[in-house]
Amino acid sequence: MAKLAVVFQSGKGHTKALADSILNGINSVEGASGSLFEIRGQDIKDGRFANDALMGALDTCDGIVFGCATYMGSASAIFKAFLEAAFLPRWFEQRWKDKMHRRY
Repeated sequence: MAKLAVVFQSGKGHTKALADSILNGINSVEGASGSLFEIRGQDIKDGRFANDALMGALDTCDGIVFGCATYMGSASAIFKAFLEAAFLPRWFEQRWKDKMHRRY
């Protein structure tokens, strides 16, 4: 069974609505199982994303769908902090190599 994660940050609830729809779509496909993970401001400690449980859960997934609120045409600061944490050390250790990645 393909284990997929939907990781999102939502400012006013719009991105959460999209994430919920994507999760419903994943779970409607035979052989696929999805989980929803919300990035929140309380996950930021001293300017850095710090949620080891979330990162560990993502390490075990076959694919990850990313989504976040946009401000001034760019990703939110909260989501950028998450991406920086995902980059180091996961990128260098290639923990997410060969995972499917999509963003919405």
